[in-house]
Amino acid sequence: MSASKKSVNGFTVTEGARGVWVSGMYTRELRSSFKAAGGVWNKVKMAWYIKNDQQEVVMAQLKAFEPGLKITEKGSTILVTGNTYPRRKQLRELGGTWQSKHQGWSFPAVMLEEVQALS
Repeated sequence: MSASKKSVNGFTVTEGARGVWVSGMYTRELRSSFKAAGGVWNKVKMAWYIKNDQQEVVMAQLKAFEPGLKITEKGSTILVTGNTYPRRKQLRELGGTWQSKHQGWSFPAVMLEEVQALS
């Protein structure tokens, strides 16, 4: 029997015979929820393993998860990180510049109020 994969709100969920593997960029933010459901982190697979008896609880959390924007001030610059992809057009129109090194958008600090209005 082959494992089935599906995408749930940006997470990859691979179903196995006895449980599910959950991987994705934001799994760290749900770490405590996965642990509470008896989940175990697998360093090799870079994914959480959750047994079938907790699958419904975890799937509900994945569907409800909405990562926000994180705004960090660094001197005369603001860095916006997090789930920026859905808002990339707005960030670009506002004058932001993508910084691949920091995986975020940079703005002059004087634009703090405008940037905060996006989150």
